[in-house]
Amino acid sequence: TMTSSIPAQVPPPPGMDWWLVLILSICTCTLFGYIWSIVQSRWVKKLDPGSRATLYLLLPLLLIPAVIAIAIGGGIAGEVAGRGEEVIGGLMAIPVLVLSLGAAIASIAGFISMSSSLSEATAHWGAARIDLGGIFTVFVVIGWLTNLLFLIAPVWIQYRLDEVRRLQAWGGARPR
Repeated sequence: TMTSSIPAQVPPPPGMDWWLVLILSICTCTLFGYIWSIVQSRWVKKLDPGSRATLYLLLPLLLIPAVIAIAIGGGIAGEVAGRGEEVIGGLMAIPVLVLSLGAAIASIAGFISMSSSLSEATAHWGAARIDLGGIFTVFVVIGWLTNLLFLIAPVWIQYRLDEVRRLQAWGGARPR
C-alpha cells in the first residue's frame, strides 16, 4: 500500500539539491538564495494560483533602490544647502527607515505566504504534505534579524521540494 501520494498533474519542483542552493547562496552572500526563492515562489504559484509570495519577494527590488536614491539625495541636498549632511540626513532617515522596514516585511511575508500556500496546496498529499510549520516562521524571523533570511529559508524550502522530486521519480508515491 501507498502512504503518500503526489497527484500526477503536479509539475516537478525546481530541480536543484538543497545543499547546492546552500553552497551557491553562501558563495554569493545570499544573492543566489534571493533569486532561487523567487524561482521557488513561481512553482508554488502553480500549486496555489492565489499565492502572493512572488509579489512579496519582488517588492524589495522596488523599495531598496528607492532607499538608496533617498539616502544619496539627502547627502547631495545637504551639501548643496551648505547645512551639512546631518540636517538633511536626519530628515531622510524617516523615509529610509520606513522603506527599509517595508522591504523586510515584504520578504518575511513572501516566505510565510509560500509556507502557507505549500501547506494548503499539499494538504491532500498524505505523508508527502509539505507543512513547514511554525518553526519555519520563527526561523524566517531569526533569519531576517541575522541577515541570513535568504540563506535559511530557500534552503529549508528546497530540502522539502527535493522530497517531492524524489517521490515524483518513484511514480508519485512512497512505498510503505
